[in-house]
Amino acid sequence: MTVPTLVLAVSDLMFAARIADAARADGWSVVTPSDTSAAREHVIERAAALAVDLQDPQFDARALLEAARDAGAPALAFGRHTDAASLKQARALGATAVPRSELVERLPELLTALRTADLVRP
Repeated sequence: MTVPTLVLAVSDLMFAARIADAARADGWSVVTPSDTSAAREHVIERAAALAVDLQDPQFDARALLEAARDAGAPALAFGRHTDAASLKQARALGATAVPRSELVERLPELLTALRTADLVRP
């Protein structure tokens, strides 16, 4: 069985470590690119799943979500609950988008759903 790859476009060390640890525990191989270009390349070349922080200034979340959509790769986006517009835009691009608090509460469930491409969009 092939190990799924998760491209983690998150520069916040606390969130990145939490997501990476949970992903590895769920059977993922985790790639942590340093910028949008490297993240996009991984998503497109491997049709790897994407987890992206919508407010991370190090990554262009919209460009990454578009790349995931175009590659047919599942995507999980998260951001501030006060930024409903970004969450809505991410959903429109085909991602499951949740506030940070929901990500923390449901992380194992969301990662399993991402791996099986069984994401339910609210």
